[in-house]
Amino acid sequence: MKMAHDLFFEIGVEEVPARFLKTAMADLERLLSEGLRHHRLDFEEIAVTATPRRLVGYAHNISPVQKDEISERLGPAWQAAFDKDGNLTKAAAGFAKSQGANAEDLIKIETPKGPRAGVRKEIVGQPARDIVGPMLATLIKDIPWPKSMRWSVEPQRFVRPIQWITALLGGETIELSFADVKATANTYGHRFHSPQAISVEGYEDYRAKLKAARVIVDYHERRKLIADGLEKVARDIGGEFDAKSADKLIDEVTGLTEWPVVHVGSIPDQYMELPKPVLVTTMAGHQRYFNFLRPDSPDLMPKFVAVSGTEVSDKDLVTKGYERVLNARLADAKFFWAEDLRTPLEKFAENLDGVIFHRKLGSYKDKIDRVQIIGQWLAGKLAPELKDMTARALELFKADLLTNMVGEFPELQGIMGYEYALKQGEPKTVADAIREHYLPRFAGDALPETELGAICSIADKMDSIVAGAGVGLAPTGAGDPYALRRQALGVIQILRQRQWRIPIDELIDIAAKAAKDKIRMESGELLRLATEFFRLRLSNMLKTEGAPSEIVDGVVAVRFSDMVEVVDRTQAVAQFSGSKDYEAFAAAFKRVANIIGGHVESTVDPILFEDDREKNLWEAYLGIRTKAGELVNKRKHLEALELIAKIRPVVDDFFDSVLVMAKEEKVRSNRLSLLLNIASMFSNIADFRKM
Repeated sequence: MKMAHDLFFEIGVEEVPARFLKTAMADLERLLSEGLRHHRLDFEEIAVTATPRRLVGYAHNISPVQKDEISERLGPAWQAAFDKDGNLTKAAAGFAKSQGANAEDLIKIETPKGPRAGVRKEIVGQPARDIVGPMLATLIKDIPWPKSMRWSVEPQRFVRPIQWITALLGGETIELSFADVKATANTYGHRFHSPQAISVEGYEDYRAKLKAARVIVDYHERRKLIADGLEKVARDIGGEFDAKSADKLIDEVTGLTEWPVVHVGSIPDQYMELPKPVLVTTMAGHQRYFNFLRPDSPDLMPKFVAVSGTEVSDKDLVTKGYERVLNARLADAKFFWAEDLRTPLEKFAENLDGVIFHRKLGSYKDKIDRVQIIGQWLAGKLAPELKDMTARALELFKADLLTNMVGEFPELQGIMGYEYALKQGEPKTVADAIREHYLPRFAGDALPETELGAICSIADKMDSIVAGAGVGLAPTGAGDPYALRRQALGVIQILRQRQWRIPIDELIDIAAKAAKDKIRMESGELLRLATEFFRLRLSNMLKTEGAPSEIVDGVVAVRFSDMVEVVDRTQAVAQFSGSKDYEAFAAAFKRVANIIGGHVESTVDPILFEDDREKNLWEAYLGIRTKAGELVNKRKHLEALELIAKIRPVVDDFFDSVLVMAKEEKVRSNRLSLLLNIASMFSNIADFRKM
């Protein structure tokens, strides 16, 4: 019997964008595992890794031969397979022919739908060597890159042109070709240090030879080297390095280098006077340099680290090059900072009437005017003492868009507004709101910390959503170019966090009135469209957080406007659904809701009761209705459900003994009115017909 052996392959490419690498490794591991299992090849473990120039897969101890497989194919029903003389029917004969079988090959196979005629075949496993080549060709094709390209007359696409393929099974080259590149036993080392072909015999041999050729193949080893190097620099210079905050940058630099080399540079004192966000953005965002903090302080040290991918004989020369590039960017930033401070934010804000927000919605000055109306309305509802501050913050909140600094570093909008506002003597509350009104900018981002910041954020986002929808910019299945879905989620998150019970229909209405001179849509249609937009966002958010779909749908169907209250009700029903009484409760009250249909008369006349069960149900209802209503009003929905559940046995008893749809109209209407009153207690919480 052949010994089990290892599969190793490498796809050599032109440099892959660093942001693609981690996802590509996960996809490669999944596709390799699925491919081996699909082809009935056992293995002990899988490893994948990547550098900018290569994707690598390894499977240890692959079985040399596929497992044998018993295959069953089902044909017609057994009783329809033979005629009265025992001969194959036309249907059975056709099935047998399609399977390459004879009459005697047909067997009876029991199924949940009765016995069927069928054929059982043994599929003998093929050698792994005949399987893995085509399997890897399919794997390479199926890696789901965000963007891919063609680079020759061949039709195959990949993220970047493939330069070479290395593929070995048990130390021997696999027959494999993709985009006219044939697999060999050769790989290539560092582009500059060791560009020549290197023959390898397997995965461990490959890793050792590449390390000697100045390539650290293992992504995690490379990442740790960078992180350890940064920690060492921090110790050497007496500073602190926050690896958590630099996590994404470390990933990016890991994806840019095959042989990381750390260079420590200095920042001239004249530039350390710049605001910290400017320094960090210039270094990390634009140059991919790492910065360091002073011990026990948020202030930056005048040092940075750049990571190159090549060893050089004169590191000082390379470091000076990094310093020259950074100093040039910081010199520009210092000039922008000084120039911007010469102009008051009010002046920048006045000039926004010449900057188009959207051709259908006018200038940024037009947007400010609309957001002022929404913001003042919100402040009046939530914090009247902040109305003046709200007006000031919303006068200045977009002013920094015209500053030199934001023109150079667009990602600093809001942040520079905060810095300039403080420098020019604005209250910190106003400065904070200018910075926070952009929050949250993406999923998982921080929410505004200040009350004024939250008001400004909601006002800005509501204008974009409602005015945008009103002029035809609502998202479609094809995309959301103005990020209105994200902004709606931001509004919902802020309302939830602050427990602000602002009816969403009122918010939509005030935003629509603020934009009335731009909107051409009929107001009722806009309200319906925008309300449904928020309903879907909140429903999807709750489902993503783990609430069962049917519970979310049932809760939202009852009442949606107060989103904080919707969340409370969803959580209460979800918690109640875990109780032992839930199924019986849901069944009983679903029956109540179904049977009353469109009945609207709620007056009950006890004189018309003909059965003690009617009287019992009425008295049970009277005994809890006031308390249940109080609990709902206090948003104690779980307690309300638990209280209502106590009369469920009386409801069941009523249905067991009483014919609701009696022949006599008065009796029938009275019984429906009784059930309508019962339904009124839980219909304020959820529509159990949807559960």
